[in-house]
Amino acid sequence: MVKIMEKIITIDKSGDLIIPPEIKKSLDIQKDDKFFVFKNKDSIIIRKIQRPPLSKRFENLSKIVANKFIEMGVSKIDVAEAIQWGRK
Repeated sequence: MVKIMEKIITIDKSGDLIIPPEIKKSLDIQKDDKFFVFKNKDSIIIRKIQRPPLSKRFENLSKIVANKFIEMGVSKIDVAEAIQWGRK
């Protein structure tokens, strides 16, 4: 069963909404997290954008690049030579 949290919040002096700490903790909200904000007639819905960790995103990107290299016929030697050329 989903636990629903309800809190009454106010706008601070600078016009910002402050998300209560217990809600931040329950959603594992971290600095630089991204959110979608939806507006209805008299409602606002804030939805956290779920993103995989950086290590997982890098792993996925590496697989895409490796597959593209195979598709294009780029060898490990070609990559090593390109790296050496780039370091000159």
